[in-house]
Amino acid sequence: MKIRNLWDHLQKHRSDRGNRPRLAKMVHVRANMLKYLKSTNRQRYDDLLPRLGLEPESVEGELLV
Repeated sequence: MKIRNLWDHLQKHRSDRGNRPRLAKMVHVRANMLKYLKSTNRQRYDDLLPRLGLEPESVEGELLV
């Protein structure tokens, strides 16, 4: 939820350069957690993606912000 709120904020306030690194860090941390979950418990990973509103293809390329 924090990532989506910050993304919406940055869409409205394009000149806000201070929060861009924060968004990149949060996305990177989420991607690493999902990568770990995928390797340890595939069923939980598959159940979690729809709850987060993410598709598997978007998670793999998520580090590009």
